[in-house]
Amino acid sequence: MRRERRKSKRVARLQHASIVSLTDAAIIDCKLNDISATGARIWVEHADLVPDYFKLRVPKAPSIPRCRVRWRSGNELGLEFFGPK
Repeated sequence: MRRERRKSKRVARLQHASIVSLTDAAIIDCKLNDISATGARIWVEHADLVPDYFKLRVPKAPSIPRCRVRWRSGNELGLEFFGPK
């Protein structure tokens, strides 16, 4: 059995989101698969174009968290939220 290492429970969301550069310049569409207080898992068509650090814009969310890519597997990315929002 695989041991859960996440700091907080993830909740499935399955909704559209956007990857925004830290300078608010570039935007890449993605799909949010699940999210927690400390991170998220997304699917993006061109994962190779996604930088290691960015902001994740989720419709109707109160803030736009800064993200760091923790893992990559094909078109899926595991994210960790960090710093001020």
